[in-house]
Amino acid sequence: MPPEQASLAVAATLRYLTAHMPSPVAGALHAALGVAGPPDTCPGQSPDEPHDPDTQA
Repeated sequence: MPPEQASLAVAATLRYLTAHMPSPVAGALHAALGVAGPPDTCPGQSPDEPHDPDTQA
């Protein structure tokens, strides 16, 4: 798998986990991975809406 494709897969997984985990667990995951904050939401989605990768925006 090309690095660019792997990076997109990891980012999508992290977005999904962040949207579906309790905030303290998501925060611990971000801290463990060295991520400054939650990843960007889906385009056209407000930051307070949960991310659902199974739906198309």
